[in-house]
Amino acid sequence: MVLLFPGDRQWRIPLTLRSDFLPNHGGQISFPGGRIEAGETIEAAALRELHEELGIAGDALRMLGRLSPLYVFNSNFLVTPVVAVIGDAPQFLPCPNEVAGLLTPSLDELTDPHARDTLTIQRRGLRFVAPCLRLQDQCIWGATNMMLAEFLAVATLCT
Repeated sequence: MVLLFPGDRQWRIPLTLRSDFLPNHGGQISFPGGRIEAGETIEAAALRELHEELGIAGDALRMLGRLSPLYVFNSNFLVTPVVAVIGDAPQFLPCPNEVAGLLTPSLDELTDPHARDTLTIQRRGLRFVAPCLRLQDQCIWGATNMMLAEFLAVATLCT
């Protein structure tokens, strides 16, 4: 869920620091989200996960649409980000089992060219360099960084 909310005279987006002990992508920055349960739509799963992870009820949101599906090789997930907006700054209630921390960067912070960087990663004997976004002593990379880039490109076209 890419959730836009007002804060300090500009739009913000919540990003979670996943708990280290989670089996997939532990310790990484991500959007609230997770697996679709039987009978759920993509939007219903995004709303459920937003509520489970950050305590935000879906009835206050306005759904805006979906971003492009993105295949994440490392965890074998096909992720379809859903974009929504909420009219008031929410009261976040992070679930301690899933969320170790919360970032709420503004769109200005996310588009700051000085925040753009690269990260060298070693996985299974491979070494590669990935683009990343450095915010508040955190590194946002991989699928989350790719989804943010698409969202920001679309948001820029709409302004």
